[in-house]
Amino acid sequence: MDKNTIGSSKYHADTVETIDSPSEAFKSYCSKSQVVSFIWAVSRSLLPSELLGTPPTWRIMRRNISKFIHLRRFEKFPLKLCMHKLKISSFPFLSNKYFLNSQNASVLKYIEGKNKLFHQEFKNWNDAVHGVKHKLLEKWIFWYFSFLVVPLVQSNFYVTESEQGKQDIYYYPKPVWEKLAASTVACFKDWRYSCLDDVAVRNILRGRKFGFSKLRLQPKENGVRMVANLKGSSKMPLLMSTMGVRNWKTKGKVKNHSKYKHYPSVNSVLRDAHTILKGIRFKEPNKLGSSVFDYNDVYKKLCPFLVGQKKGSASMPNLFIVKSDVMKAFDSINQDKLLDIMKDFLLKDVYFLKQYDEVVCTKKSLWVQKQFTMLDETRNNSDTQFTSFASFHSHHGVFVNQVSFFIRVIRVCIQYTCTFCHYLVLFHLG
Repeated sequence: MDKNTIGSSKYHADTVETIDSPSEAFKSYCSKSQVVSFIWAVSRSLLPSELLGTPPTWRIMRRNISKFIHLRRFEKFPLKLCMHKLKISSFPFLSNKYFLNSQNASVLKYIEGKNKLFHQEFKNWNDAVHGVKHKLLEKWIFWYFSFLVVPLVQSNFYVTESEQGKQDIYYYPKPVWEKLAASTVACFKDWRYSCLDDVAVRNILRGRKFGFSKLRLQPKENGVRMVANLKGSSKMPLLMSTMGVRNWKTKGKVKNHSKYKHYPSVNSVLRDAHTILKGIRFKEPNKLGSSVFDYNDVYKKLCPFLVGQKKGSASMPNLFIVKSDVMKAFDSINQDKLLDIMKDFLLKDVYFLKQYDEVVCTKKSLWVQKQFTMLDETRNNSDTQFTSFASFHSHHGVFVNQVSFFIRVIRVCIQYTCTFCHYLVLFHLG
């Protein structure tokens, strides 16, 4: 049983302060002990006492519920943890009084005075009954967590992570969260976004290949962060309708068939452009100046600097690291200037890409994922040769289908980049 969380690996995010006291809004979530008490109180009022076990078992049941509620993001909760320290003898509905009928009880009295063969057969029969009881207890506990505990959480709380809590999970009551989301949307409308009617939405989607993404709000200390999942596809209802079409099977009633137009995700449309930019970065890193993309890039620039400082002086000088956060940094970017930089960065009109499959195998799973890389074109005696810029480093993967590659011509990379800069004009808060 997995903890049900919402997320994705690729996001675009904006931050806004939504109410007068953001810190109070951030602290308006319920404590995990309150969530556990709520679930247990509902369970006590809905379920017969025989299904919850004897009173000493209630503490164990609550402890297991508490472990489930205290899960962090991406953690799993198997059935074994749901059953932790629960005994068959603690549940009255599994006792012989309820589990065996009167005829079986008379058989037990008859066997008591017989020889060892009968006792051995009785022991085997008793072991089989115990196995059936254990299976029934597993089925019951699985049903309890899957169809009562989880739905109670989903229907009464908005479960999310926060920027401060890292992988911790927070439980906001639905009314509180709806109020917070409404104030956030109102603030965004006053700040930088506006509502669009169906005509405006269709006009925007008609001019680009990708659709829109659903958003979620991530609490932070001074407000909330708007997070968009760029990996998800989207759909839009078509204007065509079958209203008025009657079918004899519906006895004359009007039957409406909803049809949708499906749009690919933003990441899938911009995948080729992203592959080209990564290839150029790998080929000509000097064009990026002091830009870094991960901790490894930081190490590559910091290590030579530290070595040079140690060689230049007998003692290591004092070094200071300054951490700063630019408010509304993405909003203050001059997009026209950014596109001019991209035009100087993309010097060719045609780029060649190669597709290959990476088979990743770990102890628990095996999957195949498609990878793309840019090829460098070199001409020698009228023959065109291609060199891959991919750096294949995988501890658990095997690369296949590298020979049978396809060539893709890219002529509109700048157009895709320009479209992406204006992507957040349209969004859907889900």
